[in-house]
Amino acid sequence: MSKRKRKAEIYEQTIGQALTILKDISEDTTTPRNIRRDAKSAMD
Repeated sequence: MSKRKRKAEIYEQTIGQALTILKDISEDTTTPRNIRRDAKSAMD
């Protein structure tokens, strides 16, 4: 696998993990509303 493809794969995995965390934050009712709102907007 080329170095560029490997970097792209790592990048995609990292973005996927970040989106999962943002989704969890946006759905957690114990998180303040403004933080949930910002997490939702960051996912878009």
